Amino acid sequence: MRDVPNDATKEIYLTELNRKIEKDIHFLGVSAIRDCLQDQVVCTLKDLQNANIKVCMLTGDKKETAEIVGKSCGLLEKKGIYFEIDNSNLNEIS
Repeated sequence: MRDVPNDATKEIYLTELNRKIEKDIHFLGVSAIRDCLQDQVVCTLKDLQNANIKVCMLTGDKKETAEIVGKSCGLLEKKGIYFEIDNSNLNEIS
C-alpha cells in the first residue's frame, strides 16, 4: 500500500480508493443507530442558563453532528452567538 498523501490530495486519494474497494457490493440489510442525549441533559442546561451561567459546547464531532446535538439539547438557537473553530481560523483565536 502506498503512503497516504498530504491533505491537499487526500480527498482525491480516498475517492480513488473507494472506487476500487466499493464495487459490486450488494447490501443485505442496512441499520442506523441514533445516539440520544442522556436523561436530564436538556433540563440541566436550561437550569444553568436560567442561573446566568454561560454554557459552551466543545466537540470534536463533525460540524453536522455538532449542530444536531446543539439543536437537540437547546444550545443552538437563532438568537445565539456562535464561533466555529477549525484549522482555517485557528490562528485568528488568541
